[in-house]
Amino acid sequence: MSTFLELVAAWWVENGLEGEPPTTVLNQTGMKKRACYWIQRADMEVQNRWQNWDFLFASFSATTIATVAEINAPVDLGMWDRESFYLAGERLSFIAYERWRDVYGRSTETGQPWGYTIDKRHNLILVPTPDAAYALTADYYKSAQKMTESTSSTPIPARFERAILAKASEYYARSEEIPLLLQEAKQEFYEVVNKMEAVYLPNMQTASVADNEDYLVLD
Repeated sequence: MSTFLELVAAWWVENGLEGEPPTTVLNQTGMKKRACYWIQRADMEVQNRWQNWDFLFASFSATTIATVAEINAPVDLGMWDRESFYLAGERLSFIAYERWRDVYGRSTETGQPWGYTIDKRHNLILVPTPDAAYALTADYYKSAQKMTESTSSTPIPARFERAILAKASEYYARSEEIPLLLQEAKQEFYEVVNKMEAVYLPNMQTASVADNEDYLVLD
C-alpha cells in the first residue's frame, strides 16, 4: 500500500511535471503544494463515495456497566451496521430514536438489554438499562481517513489506487485547462471505481462480471 508521499511522487512523474517530485507533503509551495492537495482531496473523495465500502469495515466490542445505558461510539465511526448488534449472544432489536425518546427515555427499568437506539451523537443507548456486565458486539464502517503525513497511507486497497491518481489528474486538468487529459482522467476514474465497487460494495459482485463466466473482471 502506497504512502501519501509515494502517491504524490507517482502522480508528479506520471504527469510529466518539471523538477523533482516532492520529498515531503509538508510545507510545500506552488505546484508541489497543489499536487499534495489534489492527492489528498482525491483520496477523500473516493473514500466518501460510499459509506459502506468493505475496506472501511470494522468490529466493535464493549462490556456494559450496571446502571449505565449509554455506550460511546468509536472515535473513527462513520456508520453503524444496525443489523449486527449482539449482547450476551442474543441479537438486539433496533429502536428508532424518536420512539426510544417517547417510550423508553424516562424509564428506570433495569435488566438484560433486549434493544438499543442510536442517539444524535451516534452513541448507543441500551434498553433497558443494564443491571450487570454483558458483552456487546457490533460492526460498523469507519469514517473517511485523511492522509496528513508523508508516511500516511490510504485505506483504499493498493490494486485500486489508480482511482486516486486519476481523480487527482482530473483536478489538475481542470485547473490547467487540459481537455485531453481531463477526458482521459475521467474515463480512467470511472473504469477503476466501477471495478472497485464490484469488489468492495455489498451485493455488487455482478457489476463487472464477464458474460458466461463466473469470475470478476478486475484488471
